[in-house]
Amino acid sequence: MNNESVINISKVYVAHVKKGYDNRRVSIESQMNKLNIPFEFMLDGDIEDLNQDRLEKYFKGHLKALTPQTSCMMKHLLIYEDMIKNNVSAALVFEDDILLADNFVEIFNKSISELHSRADIDFNKSLISYENSTLKDVSILEIKSNQYLYLRSSGRCAGAYYISLNSAKLIINKCEEEKTDEMMDWYHNQMVEAGLLNIYWCHPTIAEQGSQNGVFDSSLDIRKKGNFKRRVSWLFKKMFSFIRF
Repeated sequence: MNNESVINISKVYVAHVKKGYDNRRVSIESQMNKLNIPFEFMLDGDIEDLNQDRLEKYFKGHLKALTPQTSCMMKHLLIYEDMIKNNVSAALVFEDDILLADNFVEIFNKSISELHSRADIDFNKSLISYENSTLKDVSILEIKSNQYLYLRSSGRCAGAYYISLNSAKLIINKCEEEKTDEMMDWYHNQMVEAGLLNIYWCHPTIAEQGSQNGVFDSSLDIRKKGNFKRRVSWLFKKMFSFIRF
């Protein structure tokens, strides 16, 4: 696909809860329509969909329970299961609070072109983070002209990322074999530590989680800071986050 207005990816998934988050659904549908991104909601894996067999398959510790955190982790795993079942070569995964930049498709496509052209990148072990949710970015001393991907030892949450089919298989196999009590962003980091996954940060960042920046209430954080306070705090931190060397 050479047309920069058409997203260059096999499939796009959005992890979403069936009931109670209509504002997020409306936001996602509006953005995807505006950016011409075909996508599929992952609606399975809500708390009411979790039974003992499902909990036993992947989880241990505090995640082996009927909680929003377990449901969120399960939705990511179910996305990977769907990739494997349908032989999806690579996918773009969003959580439903994601807010995309107007140039998302353009930068995403350039990052994927780089992924496949660089000899130092193993496509089969790759995950690309597109969001600024930790307010961490590539140092200005590292940035190179026409380079979008920078190898890192950890991710930046799990709200907007690219993952290859082989990486999805590795995660599913390891998680099923060893079980986990970690959320997906931390599990990605564990895969890096085990030498099974390489994480790249995309620069510039082109996505932001609305539950981080105060646009949406958080479905996981029990601390009720309030959207306005969270928004002001986020904007203040973001203002100074670019000053990194």
